[in-house]
Amino acid sequence: MTPITKKGIAWIKEHGWDGHTIWSPQGVPFEDLGLDEKQAKRLIQDFRSDLSDPKSTIFKDGKVVKEISGGVHSLSLLSMIACNLGVGRADGAFFGRGSRARALTNAILQQLEPVK
Repeated sequence: MTPITKKGIAWIKEHGWDGHTIWSPQGVPFEDLGLDEKQAKRLIQDFRSDLSDPKSTIFKDGKVVKEISGGVHSLSLLSMIACNLGVGRADGAFFGRGSRARALTNAILQQLEPVK
């Protein structure tokens, strides 16, 4: 496993609390987050809106989009980082994407910056 850099920790602190965003792969510092090329490729997926429910509808710049090609879902990213650190089950008690993201982020940061 590649270590997570200071830049990666800063990125997690800024963006880790969000379980909803679909990132452009260019906006994710995979290497700084301790992810190798194979892991990064596994995270890049295509996403489609389910227009029957606002929670599953994708918005870009405030407008509904039918699909996004080649994005990285923030919750999947956090899950992979957490698994690499051995805290992948930290979100098990939660069902919502935001709650799961916060639980994973807390566990990741606790692992990286333990309280003294």
